[in-house]
Amino acid sequence: MRRGDARPRPRFGAGNPDLAPRTLARRRRLVINATNTLSDFHLYDRIVALSEGVVVYNGPREYFAYYFGLENLDAIFAHLKTRSSEDWKASWNKRGPYFDVSNETAGT
Repeated sequence: MRRGDARPRPRFGAGNPDLAPRTLARRRRLVINATNTLSDFHLYDRIVALSEGVVVYNGPREYFAYYFGLENLDAIFAHLKTRSSEDWKASWNKRGPYFDVSNETAGT
């Protein structure tokens, strides 16, 4: 393939519903998106947030802002810098199980 012949890669979202994370999930596909932007946040059911490589949140998207006490999700990156990653990890280890609803419907 010659330079300039490359087509742009398909992107998630409304422009390409076949690649939307929820569509892929229904097809039993795991979608992992590492990002530093929240523009596609609404497309995901479950969020795993890392701070310096440490899991500081792993749960439903609906509880993400509440867990961190945020009104505006854009503040999350600055908010994560207010504590060490080990402090966030300890907080998640203590409070995380209350936010994990992934097994609530197991066995039904």
